[in-house]
Amino acid sequence: MRYNSKNLLISKPLNPKNSVIKEAKSFLKEFSSLESECGLKHLLFYDKRSEAYYLICHIKGDCLEIKTDLEAVLDPAESEDYKLNRGFYTDNSAYNRSCLTASRSVILV
Repeated sequence: MRYNSKNLLISKPLNPKNSVIKEAKSFLKEFSSLESECGLKHLLFYDKRSEAYYLICHIKGDCLEIKTDLEAVLDPAESEDYKLNRGFYTDNSAYNRSCLTASRSVILV
């Protein structure tokens, strides 16, 4: 690991701008994650396709409810920035494919 802050890890191949590190730290301070509560560190990831940095973390619903707009929706037909997990569009082809795949799945117990 190249960078080791109180709760943020950045691997050696990554070289984010200081503004990215500052933004990630600000987010982690604003949104108390379960990882932070358990004393775990967060790893900064980089998506080459979108050229975006991101964190994976788990945030309690009551924190999200207070600090975010739960009704915000990005329209997948109108925006390249459409992200998964923003809402379910039951008339969306990806949703229909996932339902079909799930219906064909076998659950082993």
